[in-house]
Amino acid sequence: GGQTGTIFLDNSGGHQISVDSPILINADVLSAISGTAGKFMLSYYCTVDQPNATLSNSANNDKILMSATGALT
Repeated sequence: GGQTGTIFLDNSGGHQISVDSPILINADVLSAISGTAGKFMLSYYCTVDQPNATLSNSANNDKILMSATGALT
């Protein structure tokens, strides 16, 4: 919990991307990186609402907040 990080995404094939329910990302941002060929930087922050919680435990409200850049040139 409380982890943050950056992910380099090389979607050179313009593949469709979907996210699972614990991941919160703006629909416009997801549309911009999904189906669009390009390279992107994604940032994330993992929330925790209880001690020793895991994202696989559906009883908690832990989420991964994500943001992304536009296509990098």
